[in-house]
Amino acid sequence: MGEDITENPVRKSGPKKRHKKFKKLDKNLRRLVKGLSGILRVAVGLDKTKNQWVENVYCIPSEDKLCIKLFGEESLDLEIWEAQRFSDTLEEF
Repeated sequence: MGEDITENPVRKSGPKKRHKKFKKLDKNLRRLVKGLSGILRVAVGLDKTKNQWVENVYCIPSEDKLCIKLFGEESLDLEIWEAQRFSDTLEEF
């Protein structure tokens, strides 16, 4: 049985090496967790207004960046601005 590293699923930032269970993961898994937590933080930012204006999100990875494309009927300027504020963990990835 694997260890649950989601004891505290609500975080103000991404995982850190000082977190005991995160530290125990091998390098590739730590990188994966950082990337996924970064995407999750951006998603939280995209729904910060709770208006649910973002209808579709596509994550397109390339060699050196992750392109995130958003689609919706309304202006998404506020959601994009909020998501950029939450992108710190993804930038470190």
